[in-house]
Amino acid sequence: MTRGAAIIAAALAAMMAAAPAHSQDYPSRPVRILFGFGPGSSGDIMSRVLAQRMSQDLGQPFVVEGKPGANGQLGAVQVARSPNDGYTLFLASVSNATNVAITPSSATDLAKELTPIALVANVPSILVVHPSLGVATVPELIALAKAKPDQLLFGSVGVGSPPHLAGELFKVLAGVKLTHVPYAGGSGQAAADLIAGRISMIFSPQSTIAQHIAAT
Repeated sequence: MTRGAAIIAAALAAMMAAAPAHSQDYPSRPVRILFGFGPGSSGDIMSRVLAQRMSQDLGQPFVVEGKPGANGQLGAVQVARSPNDGYTLFLASVSNATNVAITPSSATDLAKELTPIALVANVPSILVVHPSLGVATVPELIALAKAKPDQLLFGSVGVGSPPHLAGELFKVLAGVKLTHVPYAGGSGQAAADLIAGRISMIFSPQSTIAQHIAAT
């Protein structure tokens, strides 16, 4: 594992199509919370914690549903097309913001199509590597990457996602060449492949990878 510096990635906010939450009878039925990635992702973990607390405080079930794909875009599209009644919430991330810059013609513009409620969390990212690389510091990792250009694989949850951008920034600042491997299923899938040794490194959300670091 690497003892390198962490990079901060901010989750934008929980989003919904309309905000009738000021009404005293809201919610009067179950509410869905969607996130744009798969099981084990930071969105999955945060959504479940949020749903549990909101269910306790508001007296109605809050049901969590993952909609992985297209760097969180599929979940955003589904929420944007849902009825404007406040019963479908979206846990958005930085990925949804970068989608607008990368694919403006197809990405859901959160500022125009959804209404922000609150900042839910700031999620640190941790640079971790597979033990087989034999490195224990960032300088050692850089030296190895320079000795093996394009041979080290770094995973992310999609093109334009915070882990991908962190990897690209690392390449520029360190002057190395790495090969990007995107995972549509989310950070949990990337972490699983890292643990299995199928990829070399990831900039992973702390909520996804911390338990595995503690276990080593």
